[in-house]
Amino acid sequence: MAESRMMPEGEGDRITIEDIRAIAGDIDDIDAAAIIATGGTRAELEEAYFYARGDGDLMDREGRPLVGAAADIYEILVEKEEEPDPTRPAP
Repeated sequence: MAESRMMPEGEGDRITIEDIRAIAGDIDDIDAAAIIATGGTRAELEEAYFYARGDGDLMDREGRPLVGAAADIYEILVEKEEEPDPTRPAP
């Protein structure tokens, strides 16, 4: 008989690299590791990603500001977008 492994509560919801790439696309390993280190869930990653791509205004108007790990993930996602492209000449 096969033994099933019980996961501690909430562990199955932890973000994986596969989740990050499926939801947010091509994220470098350093940023992916930082996102995983937040201890957030897939749902928090999705919420942060929606905010980062501009859908947060609507969610915020509905009374759902980002908090906790979702807010931390959001900061990582938008920092990446704000970094200048090193291959482009300065203005």
